[in-house]
Amino acid sequence: MLDTPVKKFLVIDAIDECRKNERSDSLLPFLQELSREMRQHKRDFRIFATSRPEPDIKQLFDTLDGNGVALVTQHLQLGEQPEHRVTVAALIDAELGGPRFSGLGWSNEDFCYVKQMLLLKSNSMILWVHLQLQELDQCTGHEAREMVLTLPLSLDQTYERIMSRIAPRRRRAVRTVLECIIGASETLSLEAVAEIFLLQLSDLNTCPPYLPLGSTRNGHSANMETPDIFKLLPGLLTTREGFRRRKGEKAPQEVHFIHFTVQEYLLSKQTESYLPEHAQEILTPHTKFGASSDKACVTLSIVLLTALDQRNIAALPHLARHAQSSWLWIAERALPWYPSIAPALAHFLDPGSCSFLSWEQWRFRKDDQLPNLPESPSSTLGRLIQCAVGMGSTDEVERILALVNHPNYKAHIQRSSLIYYQITKLGPHNEWE
Repeated sequence: MLDTPVKKFLVIDAIDECRKNERSDSLLPFLQELSREMRQHKRDFRIFATSRPEPDIKQLFDTLDGNGVALVTQHLQLGEQPEHRVTVAALIDAELGGPRFSGLGWSNEDFCYVKQMLLLKSNSMILWVHLQLQELDQCTGHEAREMVLTLPLSLDQTYERIMSRIAPRRRRAVRTVLECIIGASETLSLEAVAEIFLLQLSDLNTCPPYLPLGSTRNGHSANMETPDIFKLLPGLLTTREGFRRRKGEKAPQEVHFIHFTVQEYLLSKQTESYLPEHAQEILTPHTKFGASSDKACVTLSIVLLTALDQRNIAALPHLARHAQSSWLWIAERALPWYPSIAPALAHFLDPGSCSFLSWEQWRFRKDDQLPNLPESPSSTLGRLIQCAVGMGSTDEVERILALVNHPNYKAHIQRSSLIYYQITKLGPHNEWE
C-alpha cells in the first residue's frame, strides 16, 4: 500500500478501546514503524487516530506529532448532538416494535411513555438504552411505567444495579469468571468461560469423565445444571466470532465485555465487594488499576492450576487449551502474589517442560498411570514427576530435580513420601540420598 502512487490515509478510531497490552505490544509499535517509514522515505501517507486521553497513548502520539500523524482526544458530549438523539430514537422504535416486546400486552400509551422517558434520560447513549431495554422486556406495561421512573442515570449505576442483583450464592462464581475475562492474555472462548463457571460451582470429582459443554450461550452440560452466566449479567457480556486456528476449523465464539467501560467499572474501587476478599489490600488510589488487573491475572492462573489438579481434566478441554497458550503471560504476574505456588507455576511456564507432557496426554491420561496424590500445592508437581519417570528422559529428570530443590518447595516435598519415592526412582542424586 505504501508503494502505490495515490495519497494514503489511515484512520483508527477509539485506540483506547483496545486491550492495554495489545496496544502497547502491537498497535503502538506498528504506528511508530509507519512513522519512521514516512520520515526516512518521505512517503505520502497520513495517520489519523481518535482516543480518550490515556497517558500511554498521548505520550506516544506526542513523539509522533508533526510527522504525518494526528491524534484527536476529546470527551464528546453526546447529549448535545441532535443526530445522536435521532439515532437513539430510531433504535428505541425498532426495539419496542420488535418481537421482544410484541407479546407483552403494552398499550400504545405505554410504548409512548417508555420511549419518552428513555429518550429523556439516555443522554443519547445507545449502550445505556440497550441495557435498560434488557430489563424492560420482562415487564408488563404498568411495571414498565414504574421502572422507567427509577432507571439509573449513568452506565456505572447501571452496572452496579446488575451486579447487586446477583444471588449471594452465585456471586463468588460470577466474580471469578469476570476476573478471568479481565486477566486473560488471549480472549477466552465461550466454552472456556462455561468451564470456569462450572469449575466454581461444582466438585468435578463427582462428575463423569467428560462433561459435554454445548456451544450455546447457556453453557449447560448434559449432566449438571449450571446457571446461564449471560443471564446473571444481562447485557454486560457478548460473543463474537474469533479467528480460525487452522484451515477448515470452525472459528470459536469468544466472550467480550459489551463495552470497555464495563471493565473499567469492574476494576474500580466501587466493586471491591465483588473482588476476592484480599483485593482491598492491594488496591490503592494510585495503583488500583494496575494492581487489580494483576490480581485478575492471579485469579485466572489459580483457576487454571485448580483445573489441572482435578481428576477429570477432560471435562475442561477448552480451559486446558487456554492454559497451554497463555500460561507464561499469566504467571509472570501471578508469581509475585503467590510465591508458594511459584515452583509449580514456573515449571508450566517453561516452554521446554512441555516436551515430556503434551496437553493431549494430560487431558486423556489414564488414572492408573497417574494415581491420585494427597491434596496439596505439590500435587501438580507430583504428577509431572510421575510422567517424567514414565518417559525416562534424562534432560527432564534434571529439570525436575532442579525444580524440586527450590527452597519454597523442598521442605514440603520431603514430607511427602509418595513424591519423594518418585524422585528417588529418577536415578541417583546426592541431594536426596
